[in-house]
This record gives sequence, structure tokens and C-alpha cells, in this order.
Amino acid sequence: VTPAPQPTAPAIDTNKTYTVSGIDYKVDTADNATVVSVSKRATKVVIPATVVIEGKTFKVTDVASGAYKNCKKLKSVVIGENVKKIAPKAFMGCKSLKKITIKSKVLKKVGKKAFKGINKKAVIKVPAKADYYSLFMSNPYLAIQNIAGRRTMPEMALFNSVSVFTIE
Repeated sequence: VTPAPQPTAPAIDTNKTYTVSGIDYKVDTADNATVVSVSKRATKVVIPATVVIEGKTFKVTDVASGAYKNCKKLKSVVIGENVKKIAPKAFMGCKSLKKITIKSKVLKKVGKKAFKGINKKAVIKVPAKADYYSLFMSNPYLAIQNIAGRRTMPEMALFNSVSVFTIE
């Protein structure tokens, strides 16, 4: 008796956009997923560490350029622990965005204008063991007033957005 053939998972289309829990993703052949967009009506978003698409698990490693651009109702975002890159203009124009929690300890790049036009009282929380001070200092649209409660950067107040950078 020959065993019945096992069904194979359908091939994932790297050109297609997949929507899971209100977030649109594109995937690559290395089992990574990129957040490409979200509903403009979203008020709170959690970018997960992984996402299951058509039965396959992908690491969420990137937030694409303009993914959340002009989401004027967005108030808070949690960035998952596998995110390595936040592309330029990813959160640009999210004028209600006041709380950004970064769970990732592998974030390597924050693109230009990624946070331009967010709420002037926004707070960014990062993991204690990640050195994100210089990463965010290179983004002129974030004014870092405080890091770990020790250093103040009054010269950064020259920028339009004044944010507080804290370490969890």
C-alpha cells in the first residue's frame, strides 16, 4: 500500500501583499516580512515579531517607507523584536502619535524623516540593552530631551518635534 501524498503548502508570492490583523505585509524568499501599510483609521498598532501567512511563519524585519504615513489617528505603536529597519517617512505625518515602544534589540537603521510630524510630546521607549541613542540622534526630526534620565540635550530643542527618549 502506497501512502497518500501529503499536501504541500502553496508557494508564497513575493509580489503579493498579504493582510493579517489589519496590517499589510510583503514577504521575501528568506522568510522575512515587511510591513507595507495599515488602515489610516488605526489608533493603536502592534507590529509583531513574527507573522503567519498561509501557514508559514515569517520574521517581521522591516517597516517600509510610508507604511504609516499620515495615519493621523494613530496614537501608539509597538515595534516588534525582530525589526531591523524603519524606512524613511515610515511614520511621517502621524500627528497624534505620542507613544512608540521599540521591543527590538536588533534595530540597525531609522530612515530620514521616519518620525517627522509626529506629536511634539511623543515618548520613545527602547530596550535597556540596545544602544539606540546615536541611531535616533541621527534623525533630526526627533529631539531627544532625556536618555536614561541622565543626559539632557538642550541643543536638540531647536528642532520642531520634542520627544522624550527613555530606556525600559
